[in-house]
Amino acid sequence: MACLHANLRGQSVAPTSSLSAGDMAPPFKAFKWIKGEPVTEFKKGHVYIVEFGATWCGPCAAAIPELSAVSRKFQGKATVISAFVMEYNDDTSNTANPSYVSRVEKYVTKRDGQMDYRIAVDDPAKTLEHTWLKAADKVGIPHTFVIDKEGRIAWIGSNPKLLDGVIDAVVNDKYVIEKNTSNSPGTQSSNNPFSPLKEWLENGGDNILFFSMLSKYESGQTGEPYYPHVANFRWTKPESELHERRGKVIALGQSLRVLYAMAYGDTLWNYPLSRTLGLWTFPDTIKNPHQRRSYGKYWYRPILEMKDTAKFEAKYPLPENRYNYMLKVPIELGTAKLMQHLMQRDLAAYFGYHVTVEKRMMPCWYLKASPETKAKLKSKVPDGKYKMYEDEEGNGYFKGAEVRDIIFQLEIRYGYTNSGALVHSPDLQPPFIDATGITGNIDYTYPAAFANKLRNELDGGEPFTFEGYKAMLEEIGFQLVKGTREMNVIVIKDK
Repeated sequence: MACLHANLRGQSVAPTSSLSAGDMAPPFKAFKWIKGEPVTEFKKGHVYIVEFGATWCGPCAAAIPELSAVSRKFQGKATVISAFVMEYNDDTSNTANPSYVSRVEKYVTKRDGQMDYRIAVDDPAKTLEHTWLKAADKVGIPHTFVIDKEGRIAWIGSNPKLLDGVIDAVVNDKYVIEKNTSNSPGTQSSNNPFSPLKEWLENGGDNILFFSMLSKYESGQTGEPYYPHVANFRWTKPESELHERRGKVIALGQSLRVLYAMAYGDTLWNYPLSRTLGLWTFPDTIKNPHQRRSYGKYWYRPILEMKDTAKFEAKYPLPENRYNYMLKVPIELGTAKLMQHLMQRDLAAYFGYHVTVEKRMMPCWYLKASPETKAKLKSKVPDGKYKMYEDEEGNGYFKGAEVRDIIFQLEIRYGYTNSGALVHSPDLQPPFIDATGITGNIDYTYPAAFANKLRNELDGGEPFTFEGYKAMLEEIGFQLVKGTREMNVIVIKDK
């Protein structure tokens, strides 16, 4: 049941060339048009907005009002297209009439009055996903491309709230195209007094052997930060999208809490492993070591034990107490250990705090299961492939799944994975730890009474509470028990 798997993340396949702002838009080859007149070409003199989403994606559903608003506002001047991609395909042999198309049709029919724009769906070969998203090195959804009057890509971004300003600038010819634009209208970048990433990359980036810089973040600065942790990418191949990250640390507009987490935290990602979009398999962490996780081993944010913590409190998107940090070392020396050591040196030299990484007992949730539950849930899928679907009553079935699927869903819905800024939120839950003892695949069902509540939440209805989710897991046979667990904790103190 794809709509219950919102916000999945996975590894991307590096394209042979990178599509970016300033390039001519690729052809838009839809498999089927669900709503509105088909767009067979990008006509000169007209602006197009191409948004990529999916039925299972919560943020995509949240973007519907924004897309409809700009579609109505710029009617006659700009055309909005929503393309459904990355849909779960449970019958890959049926290329003429794949089942996911009817799922998209039902999704659109249910929201027909809300979706005031044209809608298309990708083919089983994932043509749109590959020629647009992966060609532009974009992994997640939603992502939006704005096409200007000449058929060029004027903007690529994932924040639908910026669309109105971007489209207004493109429609009225008030924009400047910048390569690799992301989440910042082109008009801002032309007036931007200083962009540290642009300065580095355009003024001798390849000739710099060793470089580190700390600066204050200012409103309107452009550039997309790398994922905020320090990692060793020396193992990557030239065709990998991670190859350019070797020997570099780039963090733009981050709080001190994030910078210290990067400098002293684990070099692995601190959220659970998820299935790869489209393939619906878990990444091979031996072939792809960057996919390994430290979830449940490191506490999610540094603990402050000092008299005045004001410098650490940033309120995004305001610029106060946010910084840019950049580091480059020779690739042959660029281990995560060395880059963290250098970053620690720079932070200590300027801010002067005393930092330790300590073992402390921290709160968590343990997911448990009785012996009877283990026997009942043992998978009966002969080929062991992961499948999800729903019946006419609305029950959601998961076949050939794993306990880590449930852990990921708990974290993505109720944990800190999406908080990003390492800001304390009392309504979010501490890590979820698998204590079931279950190995191998399992089959389980989300009863219709609960599954319908999850669907209604995606449609803008009442939130499905954590207590409600716990009750659903209990009906399946799992128990969530609050406890503590020893974790590594970054502790920051005054000198």
